[in-house]
Amino acid sequence: MLSKFNPIFLLFLFAIFVSSILCLKNYEEKLITFYEEVDGTPTVITKSAKKNGELIVLAHGFAGSTSFMRSLAVSLASAGHTTIRFDFLGHGKNGIPFSGNVRDINGPTIGFIAQLNAVIDHYKKKYKYSEVSLIGHSMASDIIIRSAKSRNDIKTVIGISTYSNIVPEDNFPHLLVLNGEWESNLIKKTDEIFAGMGFVNPRKNQTYISRVSGNERRMEVIEGADHVGILYFSKTQSSIKNWFKNLGFSVDYQSNNQMGIWLITALSSLFFIVILGIKYLPTKKVGTIKVKISRLVSIILFSSITLPIVLSSYSIEFLEFPVQNYLLNFFLFMSLSLYFFVPFKFSGKFGDHFSLPILFFFNISVSFLFRRPVR
Repeated sequence: MLSKFNPIFLLFLFAIFVSSILCLKNYEEKLITFYEEVDGTPTVITKSAKKNGELIVLAHGFAGSTSFMRSLAVSLASAGHTTIRFDFLGHGKNGIPFSGNVRDINGPTIGFIAQLNAVIDHYKKKYKYSEVSLIGHSMASDIIIRSAKSRNDIKTVIGISTYSNIVPEDNFPHLLVLNGEWESNLIKKTDEIFAGMGFVNPRKNQTYISRVSGNERRMEVIEGADHVGILYFSKTQSSIKNWFKNLGFSVDYQSNNQMGIWLITALSSLFFIVILGIKYLPTKKVGTIKVKISRLVSIILFSSITLPIVLSSYSIEFLEFPVQNYLLNFFLFMSLSLYFFVPFKFSGKFGDHFSLPILFFFNISVSFLFRRPVR
């Protein structure tokens, strides 16, 4: 019965996948999107064909790319704004590597700020704008704050999942900080930043005014959002839209998109298409793995919880690039855990082809629950 059902279910999943991709493309149907390079930095421009609103630069977080900021860019472009996204050094399509610790302000941060400033200067000149607005996620929230502090052509700064040790001065541009409900450490850090600006016991969802410049400061918590999901929440788009509206920016009607939901649907359906489709590939059984399911689940849970803790304080430096080095250490320690705790007994060379994708997916899923915020 199940074997007869699988082909139909696979077709159903394929239909969901195609529909999800079409829905994602539909959001950009009336927009213009094209790709350029600015001094070796890959950039993505998304804008309306007819409107001419604000010039907005969106910067992704650590280990991210322009794709992470796509939903916000499309939402803003649909309101008539010109949006610019770019890949930091060593991220996305940027083939120029970076080295050092991203938390060191004298490390790659300097290069990231230089990149951002080059992008700002280029597109200000190209599109004839005198001022620009900045939106940054996670690590980039610190980058845009540091950049805005040294410039006089920034209209507003919007930090998403904000972490920075910089306390903006009174003449700092209008500032909006958005954090996810699950980001308690970042919410606490934002409270410290606002307290440093002179706002004692600052409240969420309340606008404050700088004493001298009159510039606005506001912090909001996006209910139900985590560190990455906040980029795709409709509430995030609404908060930015309302912020622009309150500042009197020229803005057309901005429709919130559901690109995050369709992206999850597309990836989920693709995952199950691969898993279920494996059985239709030619196979040759050469061995079996004799492992009790309780032991297998135990080691997956153990490694998923302990490995992030171990790697936060100790790792072997295979490479000088943090992202790649972390991944190498993760898979090394995961392999050692499996080797010492799971008694693999083969009757051949390798076992069942289906268990490995499930093992990997389950491990990543549980690790996601115990992850530390990427800053």
